[in-house]
Amino acid sequence: MKEAKLILGIILVAVGIWIVYSTISNPIYSVHDYDSCAAAGYPILKTYPGKCELPNGTVYIQSIPVNSFEECAAYYPVMESYPRQCNTPDGQHFVEVISTSGCESDSECTSGYFCKSGLCTEFSPDISCTQNSDCTLIDIIQRYSCCYAGQCDAIDYSNAKWKSVNKEWFMEGQQQYCPSLDACGPAPGCPTQIAYDGFVAACQSNICVKIPKAT
Repeated sequence: MKEAKLILGIILVAVGIWIVYSTISNPIYSVHDYDSCAAAGYPILKTYPGKCELPNGTVYIQSIPVNSFEECAAYYPVMESYPRQCNTPDGQHFVEVISTSGCESDSECTSGYFCKSGLCTEFSPDISCTQNSDCTLIDIIQRYSCCYAGQCDAIDYSNAKWKSVNKEWFMEGQQQYCPSLDACGPAPGCPTQIAYDGFVAACQSNICVKIPKAT
């Protein structure tokens, strides 16, 4: 009985030594953020913010001082919500401030608003319909896409900013709120770029919706 306890004790001590040795010899166990990852000597990706990658594929992002939504959006992914939101790797959360101040043109208003009678007004699209041809996909961030806004962007209909709206309502809004093409100046010379067109506008239950394109 004593011999069995002695053997068990030796095994437990050996396991403890092995755990301690493994932790010391393999610094991956002590890495918990970008700084500790860099200090442990793991590869630093030449990005901004910097990224440090562990052998197991875990990536830590360098923390950049952020004090506003605009600063966060400049470095980190933005959630396509309304208002838009941005999170930093260290847990800071920023929400876009929507301006409803005076304006002279649509371009002076923030995302989700357009210039109406001198005020930035919430952009609330008409999504009513009776048939598929009543609907079209628009970039909700660009609102009425006045003066070629967004024309040089790569079109990806899977992005949440592309919404299905009433086509006639949209065209009437362009005529009412957008400057004339002469006032906008020459069109940009960039070609239309379709990154992904796997969605189409359709009418379902008298509502314009975005659905996957039939294959």
